Amino acid sequence: MELKTPILALTGIIISVILFALFIFFQVKKNEYKKGVKIANTDLLFEDAYYKRIFITYYVLRFVLIIALLVSIVASFVVLSKPYYVKKIQQEKYNRDIMICLDISSSVNDLNLKLVKELQDTVKNLSGERVGIVAFNTSPVLLAPLSDDYNYTLEQLENIHTAIKVTTKGRMVSAREWLRWDNFLYGGTLIGNELRGSSLIGDGLTSGLINFPPDSKDRTKIIIFATDNDKNGDGYLSLMEAAEYCKKKDVTVYGIGTELMYAKDKEEMKQAMELTGGKFFLEEDSKTFHKITEEIESKSASLVKGKVIMKEVETPEKAFLVLCISAFIFILATILLKRINVFTVLSQVAIIALLVLTFIYGIRPAHLYTYGPDMEIKKSSKYNVIIAVDNTISMLADDGQNGKTRLDQAKGDINDLIDRLEGTNISVVSFSNEAIQMCPFNNNTQYVKSVVNSLQAIDSMYAKGSSYGTAAEAIGNIIDDAKSTKDSKVALFYISDGEITNEEAAAVSYSTINGKLDGGAVLGYGTKAGGKMYVKKSWEEEPTVIMDYSSYPWEEAVSHKDEENLNKIADDMGISYVDMNPKTGLEKVVNSIKSNMDIKEEIEENETGEEYINSPENRGYYFLIPVIILFMLNAVYVVVKK
Repeated sequence: MELKTPILALTGIIISVILFALFIFFQVKKNEYKKGVKIANTDLLFEDAYYKRIFITYYVLRFVLIIALLVSIVASFVVLSKPYYVKKIQQEKYNRDIMICLDISSSVNDLNLKLVKELQDTVKNLSGERVGIVAFNTSPVLLAPLSDDYNYTLEQLENIHTAIKVTTKGRMVSAREWLRWDNFLYGGTLIGNELRGSSLIGDGLTSGLINFPPDSKDRTKIIIFATDNDKNGDGYLSLMEAAEYCKKKDVTVYGIGTELMYAKDKEEMKQAMELTGGKFFLEEDSKTFHKITEEIESKSASLVKGKVIMKEVETPEKAFLVLCISAFIFILATILLKRINVFTVLSQVAIIALLVLTFIYGIRPAHLYTYGPDMEIKKSSKYNVIIAVDNTISMLADDGQNGKTRLDQAKGDINDLIDRLEGTNISVVSFSNEAIQMCPFNNNTQYVKSVVNSLQAIDSMYAKGSSYGTAAEAIGNIIDDAKSTKDSKVALFYISDGEITNEEAAAVSYSTINGKLDGGAVLGYGTKAGGKMYVKKSWEEEPTVIMDYSSYPWEEAVSHKDEENLNKIADDMGISYVDMNPKTGLEKVVNSIKSNMDIKEEIEENETGEEYINSPENRGYYFLIPVIILFMLNAVYVVVKK
């Protein structure tokens, strides 16, 4: 048990000690002989049993009276100090995963404008589910990995709405802003469109499917799929084939089409959705989104353990019980001592009435604080950490530790770093053909881990060779943005195998970053002996090894870690290089960052918690102030009474 204002309890103790000292002083003073006639043989009175009993009873009751008064004073101050404890609660959540899969081709803009607004309301009504967002056209981009961070999901939905308004509906912005929103909406979704076309519906649905992480095996999986089903190119999979795979993977799909869909496209999409166990809706149905929410809620899902939250629970009951018992003893002792007069009667009636009011308006409502807003410890600092991850094909080489691929080994190491650097603001950047900031700076460790675990190597069909120039400018800009905040620090963990197969990138330098970083390291993965790279050519096929077609006879391609490149990158940046087999030197880098993090911890209310039933100030405690005054007056009266 802790006290919110311990100074009040200390005040009560000090007052009680002073009153007790005065009681002893006056008691000694009363026994002093001053004037009067001494009576002989008074000691014979103590030989009389009746007198002895009356004498002892009087002094015992008098002592009990003063002790009860002093305890009442201390207990009153303790109640005013608001005893409480922090209750840890294991939160339970529904084990549903919901992936929002949006066709962002121009023909679906009007649907998406309506959809994102409605989806914001849908997301607000969810209770514990993880939600993610995938945007697709020719190729898919994961805008938000599965996470229970609804605020970030809502923010991304709002960004989609703004981007559509700016790029297609003529909202007036500067040229720079227009480019930023255009890149947000379409960056990465048109890769390969010259050859493959656009609006590849089957590939879009499959992208939603494959972005359910491995840990979702035992979870209810749902896709909200928005498109006009107007394919304009050759995808890897048709819509019906993608729906078949969803069915095999126990993923239910709810489709939303546009008003102007062709009849054949409507029918095909309806069949595909129903094949998965889902339903098809049209945007003109005003109850579409309400129906989808009802359908999601009807899908069975068990409860799983979520994060541990904390609540401050006020516990004045014990101190108040002590107060009531001591007050009762005081009143009883007063009656037995026959100290009944106008003052004592009025004061005791007032004390009883005030204690009743305190219980009704203070003690009883205080118990309801158990149901108040959730409380959570939030760690924060001005230290920013960038985690830049190479997701080129070479990171699929199988020479990682314990038989893992380099990328899988890196994911495990990154998750460990996130735990150790809790409280810092972390941003994740992936780079291959282009650099993508997967998540902005934030200190939500669970969300950042979700982003990291969702990282995949670029599809071999789109790969253009390993190039490190794509990340140089992006990382530099992110560092500059982070440094723009006063007193902020930035560290970088650059994760790669160092292999460069794009000759144009060989001359790229990271020297522009040198001097801007406050810590970090280049982390090297793989081995000099190298490893083979395995990729899937389609959803169901077993991974096949990548072949080297540069000479005949063809051989299995082998990727080798290039420590010369990794050391050069580290030197350019002005940070150290760490070989992650066996992680020599990483501990020193992490400890250096932790020593400068200046982490601040504070208890923060979770907005999703219930409202307080009564005012946090709890004015019912104010009835104790006159109670304390009356107890103190009674104490003085008892002490000085002859």
